[in-house]
Amino acid sequence: MKAKGQRLVTSYFIITIFLLVISFVYKVDLLKKNDKKLPKIAENKTVVTVFTRNSAYSSRLKKDIEKFNLENNKIYIDYKSFDDDYSNILRLSLQSSGRPDIFQLGFYDVIEKEEIYTMEDLNINNFDEIDKSRIFMYKGKNIGLKVSGATVKFVWNKDIFIKSGLNPDNPPETWQELLYYAKKIKQSNPQIVPFEFPASNFGEIKMSIGEPSVFKGDIYTTFWNYKKGEYNFNYSKDIITKYNQLYSDNLIPQDFDKKSIKDIRNDFIEGKTAMMISTSDDKAYFEDNKIDMNIGISNLPRFFGEGSRKYYLTNFNVLVVYKNDNDLNSVISVYKYLYDEYKKLNDESVKQTNLKYAEYDNMKYFDFEGNDPTGSLNINFPKVNSLIYDGIKGKMKIDEVIQNLNSYFNYMKDAKIKKEPDFLIDYIR
Repeated sequence: MKAKGQRLVTSYFIITIFLLVISFVYKVDLLKKNDKKLPKIAENKTVVTVFTRNSAYSSRLKKDIEKFNLENNKIYIDYKSFDDDYSNILRLSLQSSGRPDIFQLGFYDVIEKEEIYTMEDLNINNFDEIDKSRIFMYKGKNIGLKVSGATVKFVWNKDIFIKSGLNPDNPPETWQELLYYAKKIKQSNPQIVPFEFPASNFGEIKMSIGEPSVFKGDIYTTFWNYKKGEYNFNYSKDIITKYNQLYSDNLIPQDFDKKSIKDIRNDFIEGKTAMMISTSDDKAYFEDNKIDMNIGISNLPRFFGEGSRKYYLTNFNVLVVYKNDNDLNSVISVYKYLYDEYKKLNDESVKQTNLKYAEYDNMKYFDFEGNDPTGSLNINFPKVNSLIYDGIKGKMKIDEVIQNLNSYFNYMKDAKIKKEPDFLIDYIR
């Protein structure tokens, strides 16, 4: 027994060492991606390092920054964009000498540790024409600027529409019509899933349940009522009911709750699904991978009788300034340049009319959400997601789901107010 125990200890030790080596190699590999020598043009200039995730704007932003670097004699912008490993690279870089001065917010640790400047620290009020909805607030502090976001769109496969006897140029305008379209598609193509929507996490639930509901009242996609200062999930009843009908009729995947937005995009590209909720981030994927499909793109279907309001941009990019030892005036100058640059790119995207995927960039009916307290509350999002899944799957009555969501979110909000009586000042307008 003693020898067996020693062998187990030795095995655990070897496995631990192996995992540590793998972790070290992984970290070194990530840092190598960030470790590139600066060109000669950067000599004798203040270098301001900028990190972002790859997005639909990345390639254009890179070109404009190259022009900036050629024309500016004092500042060189070292711009780097990354894919899915962005958060890991950012975390490692912030612990190294190659940490960025400005970066897209990837996690809240840096805010909690007060490692980034607030807008007041940067005297941000001197920036001209900044919309208040562009300022990102966290726990009562103005932390950064929302410079871009993704539109949420309805996308369909025109070829599948034709095979199903549907007009390929006429998408469903209401959710009731979508149910009719889905049944037609299933009848003609039993092997195809008629419709998919992302719901694998709360961020995706905001797209698929929050966005279709914002036309019903003064709410954001989290169901925060910014006029009454309370959460109201009553506005979600219609869309949850509709998804429940689609689920019951086997018109959406039975494992919809495990399908990420990337999974759904792959299903769509492979012709496994006919209609989906998509974001403008998919546009970059379609273009970069030269996806040749006959598709249609429009705004989301609506519920009959809804008023005229705007949708909200999702996956918004918040730029923050790290407390580095770099020249702060130069960093602020680049921060302002980036804000103006993103504003220009946003404005240009609205004007596009002739490109195949131009509708993805049509932000005419979109806006940034204002201050939302949800990120400041210790919400148990897996619990929230499970409640919504149960409503869609029919495991719990939808009215009961909504009641539980309202009770839970408002309880968490009220608990916060007890600790911080002025908490809601910045979240009601």
